[in-house]
Amino acid sequence: MLQTQASLSILVESPPLVSYGLPKDSTGALLNGIFRFAVHAPFVFAKEFRLELMSDIRTKRPIKSDCLKCISRKSILYAWNFLPLTTPSRLKMAQGAHDYPFSCLMPGNLAASTDSSLASIEYRLVGTFVPTKGSPIVVSEPITLSRAIIPGNDRIFQRVFPPTPVTARIVIPNTLHPLFRVEMKLTITGLAEEVSTWKLRKIIWRIEELSTVFSPPCPSHSRAASASGVLSEDERTIGSGEIRKGWKPSNNNTYVLETEISTMGDISCDVESSAGISVSHRLIIEAYVLEVKNATGFTGNARILRMQCSIIITNPSGMGIPWDMEIPPT
Repeated sequence: MLQTQASLSILVESPPLVSYGLPKDSTGALLNGIFRFAVHAPFVFAKEFRLELMSDIRTKRPIKSDCLKCISRKSILYAWNFLPLTTPSRLKMAQGAHDYPFSCLMPGNLAASTDSSLASIEYRLVGTFVPTKGSPIVVSEPITLSRAIIPGNDRIFQRVFPPTPVTARIVIPNTLHPLFRVEMKLTITGLAEEVSTWKLRKIIWRIEELSTVFSPPCPSHSRAASASGVLSEDERTIGSGEIRKGWKPSNNNTYVLETEISTMGDISCDVESSAGISVSHRLIIEAYVLEVKNATGFTGNARILRMQCSIIITNPSGMGIPWDMEIPPT
């Protein structure tokens, strides 16, 4: 009956929540909006009237698959109580719309919303109205928190392959984005020796996503569990390619390749959470070379030059800037 007498709604007024920079450097994101309580009857009596910002961390590899508390860990990040401290046991609220503004700063080290192969992190605004008589009214609004790194100088990775003098050098952007397509420059030097030369035949590259989650038991299963929790890991390929031509050999047997790399499918951005959830990415390159004797030709000897480098995948920063760098209107 109370549902027809009153209703709740949450109006988020802030722009999309984006924490700019790495967690240790970010100043976070500002969240603000209006919590609206509309009374349709002449009046209602309120016993509780509150709004909470909650985080929900879910593991897909729980200790007990049929236990909701092992699967989900919920916590309250912020809470607003809109009843005055001097309010008696009930408050009479007249007909009409009652607007209550709210705001908070989501810390820069707070993990971004994610849904990886092993776990998920969600944020939600939950508003509750408890009348003196009848059932409570609850409204829920999902909140998405993203992380973006402002583009900077390209990252350079270099690898030496002992005992040979061969050296590989990779140049890629400092940050990549889901479903991206970027330029990569690969330079391989030192393939020429006194009596033989190594010829480049093909290059295979792939981008791997590594996910980890630590799943602790709930209080009910903490004694039955054999340990304090279970560490699960998952690895999958989110992009790959094979190149058999396109590199430019120079006079000193240096190979230079400029090509595009990209990702595909469902991709999670980089995440590092104190709750035991981690998502990272790496680029792996394998160059296949054949030995050629200067006098007799191909010898049949082959080598695989393998190197890997960590890459950062975040949401695009666009034209946005951190909230503390915005210029107030004049």
